[in-house]
Amino acid sequence: MNFEEMKKIEPELKKLESEAIGYMNNSPGKHWERTHFWYKELKPKFINLVGFSTRKPELSSCESYDIAYGAFTKILKI
Repeated sequence: MNFEEMKKIEPELKKLESEAIGYMNNSPGKHWERTHFWYKELKPKFINLVGFSTRKPELSSCESYDIAYGAFTKILKI
């Protein structure tokens, strides 16, 4: 499964992706600022959407978590 497929299963991932892209388009800041944005703003929402805390069995694997996590770190360049 890839991140595009995951967003179809869990539309909230698309919303978080839009937040991350919006942040990067408006104020990419320094590395530590992007990391702070990820850990304080996005990750608390993210952890309920993929991995062990999700209610969607298709996204409950470590592999799904890693794929989605990687997509966000790529967007935020962290």
